[in-house]
Amino acid sequence: MTILLSSVKQLFNYKLLLLYLSLCSIILLKTYFDLDGCLSPDSTYYLRLAKNLIAGEGFRIADYNSSDGQSFFGIWPVGYPVMIFIISKLTGLGVVWASKVLNLLIIGIILLLFKYIFKENVYWAGLIFFVTSVILVFSYTWSEGPFILFLLFVSISLYKCDETSGKLLWIAGLFFSGIALFMMRYIGLFSVGVIGLIALVNLYRRRWLFSIKLLIIASLQMIFAGLYLYHNIVSTGYLTGMPRDLPEESNFELLKQLLSALKDEFLVIKCGMPLLISLGLLLLLGIYLFKTRGKSHYNEKTDGLSKYFLLTGIVYFVAIIGAKWFSNFSPLDFRYLFPGTFMIILSLVAYLQGKPSVKIMNSAILYLIILALLSIHYIPQRSYIYKWVTTGISYFQNPNYIENTRMILEKYKGVEPESIVIFGSIHLRYLREDIIPSDIYGKYSIEEMTNYFTQKKDWNVYVNIRDDLNPEFYHESFIRFMETNRDKLIVKVH
Repeated sequence: MTILLSSVKQLFNYKLLLLYLSLCSIILLKTYFDLDGCLSPDSTYYLRLAKNLIAGEGFRIADYNSSDGQSFFGIWPVGYPVMIFIISKLTGLGVVWASKVLNLLIIGIILLLFKYIFKENVYWAGLIFFVTSVILVFSYTWSEGPFILFLLFVSISLYKCDETSGKLLWIAGLFFSGIALFMMRYIGLFSVGVIGLIALVNLYRRRWLFSIKLLIIASLQMIFAGLYLYHNIVSTGYLTGMPRDLPEESNFELLKQLLSALKDEFLVIKCGMPLLISLGLLLLLGIYLFKTRGKSHYNEKTDGLSKYFLLTGIVYFVAIIGAKWFSNFSPLDFRYLFPGTFMIILSLVAYLQGKPSVKIMNSAILYLIILALLSIHYIPQRSYIYKWVTTGISYFQNPNYIENTRMILEKYKGVEPESIVIFGSIHLRYLREDIIPSDIYGKYSIEEMTNYFTQKKDWNVYVNIRDDLNPEFYHESFIRFMETNRDKLIVKVH
């Protein structure tokens, strides 16, 4: 408790406070100015379930494949929507802004953990949030944000378990943080592998009792995950709420995809010359490490944590790449690799704790200049904001998120309840809980899709009129339908 109170007090140190306020401003501005509010299709599913929980409707969402029009939320674990629901209930905010407040809260908690780990260097360690993939993840309503938080808790709990030979407090912390990790994303079950590896190492070291404790924790987590996944099968017919076939890409295509994603992760800060800057930073770091070799100041805590961060990052990379190789989901990109990258960068930062500090790194002015430059770089539409502040005249060319949601509600206000809207806005999932937006995957006719949607329940079916359909990907009946009704916005077909 003393450590936590001390960390909270230090959070209000001006350098760390400026860092936190900069991140809050960037994330909130990105949400406001982004047409979609930094929401992706899966974000809207999280928000849909959070709204269902607020309405007291439980863990079921609208589903046209179910005879009663609803099914259990099984495609993703329910942990993240539950967190959004809790923040929404506590603050009175709508689910979208509650999800952004949740992200800001998580960043604050991580900075408190950083203060515990990095002490006086916490300000520099906090700049990890300005890595492009990190700031994107925390701007969006994605489960990767809390996933990182619980990943840190798992690593720290493992280190403390090792340090205390399995003290009950840290064993309990390891168990619950591992469960929370799984409840954010199914891939979180990989933590069982990390715990298992540490148990094997300690078996080799003849720390029998400690190894048994770790194996019990890993087994309990496996039992919990097994029961949860069994419930998915009973409720939805599938292990993770939907069929997960083998990947459609060839091994060569998957390898290209992986290398492209790794390249994006390598470009730490995307700006004018990202590759050159990243190479330059790595070169300077390499020179520094070479010159300070053999001069390390051993710090047991940061050295131990560095190893656990590195191990967790590497095992996560192996797990997510293996999952992609043997199941079909979205292409590997920064979002999937980000947790591993985050932990490996954190491992390097912890390792550098033991190196002699460069005098210039103690300069508050240098830190503030770097913080200001990074903040300005990530502020969206900064030139328009500057003109608006200095002249009072709005130069913004596109509607912001709030204006966009108003237009969506106005456009679809005539759509009846219990309707499916083909090509409907993804925002309908949480703006109109009585509507299901759907896209078309494959060259199916309007008649075929209407029959498919209504085979288990007599839904109303509408088509949102678009002028950008590619005949290569859509059936000619849809192309003709769009041309015939080009003067309309939405047309009912059933």
